[in-house]
Amino acid sequence: MTKWWLIGAAAFLAVLLIVSIVLALTSKEAQFAPGTPEHAVQTLLRAAEGDDLETAYAMLSQELQQKCELENFADGGRYRSRDDRDIRATLRDTRLVGTTTVVDVQVTRFRNSGPFDTGESTYGRSYDLRQEDGEWKFTEYPWPYDYCLESDE
Repeated sequence: MTKWWLIGAAAFLAVLLIVSIVLALTSKEAQFAPGTPEHAVQTLLRAAEGDDLETAYAMLSQELQQKCELENFADGGRYRSRDDRDIRATLRDTRLVGTTTVVDVQVTRFRNSGPFDTGESTYGRSYDLRQEDGEWKFTEYPWPYDYCLESDE
């Protein structure tokens, strides 16, 4: 009797493992509707992943663009970690604070430095956005572009 119970439990675990793998491989990234602040954050993170500085810069508010030229924004982005491309972002909350919409995201960063040095870290990030000319724009430098490298002039 014990032998059959162990065989049944092993078969159940094998099926559960196979289902988990299939779901992980076939699950798709959530697509937020264009014209929403969540879509703006998603677009920014995709731009960062692909090193598309022009797209990320275009998403800054006019005020931030006036303070920071594209070249300086690009220089600030050079100090980003290689690990900034190995992330998973999960939407946590969207809320209105005064005239600003705040999108809270949980970021999980994955690290693999060898066969015995793998890990992940999870932390929160907030993005402040407002609508300008019908588009959502960041009103503070958004992670992973936390700042603009100012020129020495």
